[in-house]
Amino acid sequence: MERLTLPCAGSLKWYSGLAESILSGKEFAAADTGCMLNRYAIRGNNGEKLLLSVPVEGGRKNLLRLPPGADIPLSEHGGWRRVHRGAICAAYGRSPYFQHYFPMMEQIIIRSRTLKDLSGNFHSLVMRSAFQPDVLESVKKMRCDRAELFKAEHTRCLAETDTGLSIIDSLFRIGPDTIFAAIKPL
Repeated sequence: MERLTLPCAGSLKWYSGLAESILSGKEFAAADTGCMLNRYAIRGNNGEKLLLSVPVEGGRKNLLRLPPGADIPLSEHGGWRRVHRGAICAAYGRSPYFQHYFPMMEQIIIRSRTLKDLSGNFHSLVMRSAFQPDVLESVKKMRCDRAELFKAEHTRCLAETDTGLSIIDSLFRIGPDTIFAAIKPL
């Protein structure tokens, strides 16, 4: 299997596809066009979609010309680390799980030096927080054995988030219940 190229703070929709592939045992067929590898969308102050870009050395052309998974250094152009931290704080500072997840996300933003590190560290945080193997198995069992309850939880969680936004939107808003928004009822 070809190594998966991770998006930077991928969308809930992307993680939903990943979770479904893990549960089904099928290969994850992620659309990997390179267009969102250094961008992620969050909910802005007024509820609108805010696209945050992570600048890379050599600019966007490096993302397009280098092979998937290449280790591209991050650029410090535009003070993006400060801008991203500020945007995330403004958008989610009052969210129920902000205090739980933001310190870890902030360290990822501060310490990552390459796009691969940034994406991999965000991915590890998401997998540890909402997609642990034992949790996935429990949810898979609940989806089959208690379908109506699972469907109600899925509907409730999905109503509180947006599948087109970064998974961090879900983590800040619904925390560990993110898994219920990501996995579809049977």
